[in-house]
Amino acid sequence: MNDVTVQTDDVAVDMNDDYTSVDVSDDGYTSDGYMSSDYTTSTGTYVPVDNLDPAAAAAMAGFGLIAFVVWFSVIVLMIVSMWKIYAKAGQPGWASIIPIYNIIVLLQIVQKPIWWIVLLFIPFVNFVIIIMIYHELSKVFGKGAGFTIGMLLLSIIFFPILAFGSATYQLQSVSPPQPSAV
Repeated sequence: MNDVTVQTDDVAVDMNDDYTSVDVSDDGYTSDGYMSSDYTTSTGTYVPVDNLDPAAAAAMAGFGLIAFVVWFSVIVLMIVSMWKIYAKAGQPGWASIIPIYNIIVLLQIVQKPIWWIVLLFIPFVNFVIIIMIYHELSKVFGKGAGFTIGMLLLSIIFFPILAFGSATYQLQSVSPPQPSAV
């Protein structure tokens, strides 16, 4: 058999009479065609471990840590804000962190029937109901429709304003009609 050499951009194969040599250029394979243990894969792309830049790895870890801290801070801010809003409305603050119960208490704060919780499970209807609940929430704290839009679009700003601002809960009591004296 004749000697044959085939070479492309990534692979060089040299076939002699009794020996075959494969050289894969920086693709994670050894010269005998097997994957090297120095390479790792997570998405099917082979990345040489020894070629990782420590500064780049540290920068990525730093950005990830900063993103986590910002995300965690936003979560804590929203929990504290809802706790304070519930407390301002005369409800226990801890009720704001209990799933489903927090919606029941919120419906009591905005004076809507408890069965509205069922409407929150209906797709597309739930968006309308959330808008109505937020609008009622802003109304019971003496705010208007503009504040409702702010609560919908910029919750991270408007919920803390409602919680820590000077807004007070204004119970809208619906009193039954009094009988008239004749």
